Amino acid sequence: MNRTEYIYVGIDIHKETHTAVLVNYLEEPLGEISVDNNVSGFRKRFAYVEKVKGNLALIYGLEDVTHYGWSLAIYLLDKKQTVKEVNSALSFMERMSYASTKKNDAWDAKCIAAVLMRRYEDLLDANPQDYYWTMHHLVN
Repeated sequence: MNRTEYIYVGIDIHKETHTAVLVNYLEEPLGEISVDNNVSGFRKRFAYVEKVKGNLALIYGLEDVTHYGWSLAIYLLDKKQTVKEVNSALSFMERMSYASTKKNDAWDAKCIAAVLMRRYEDLLDANPQDYYWTMHHLVN
C-alpha cells in the first residue's frame, strides 16, 4: 500500500453529531467538518470529502461501528468505501502521546486519522453487526 495515494478520514462519533478530520500521509490536516448523526448529515460529509479528495482514494476510520456509528458504517459501506474500525484505546494513546493534551472532537478525529494512517494494516475492517444494534434498541 502506497500511503501517499490516500486521504485518511478520522471520524469522532457522538450521539447527536460526528466530526471528521481529513489528513494526508504526513498527517497534515486537509479539512474538517461536523455534521448531524443522520442520513442528511452523512450526505453532506460525503459530498464535502469527495470535493476535497481530488484524485486520491479515501479510507475512513471510525471508533464505534456498533452503537452511534452503526448507521454511518452501513452508509459508507453501501457507498463502497473502505472503512476501518479504530480501537478507542489506540486513539486515546495517540492523544496522550502529545506534550499538550487536548480534548475536543476535532482533535479526537485527527488522532483517529493518525492511527488509521499509521496502523492501517493492523486495523479490522468495519463490520457493523445488526444483531448487537437490534438487541441494544430492544433493551432500551
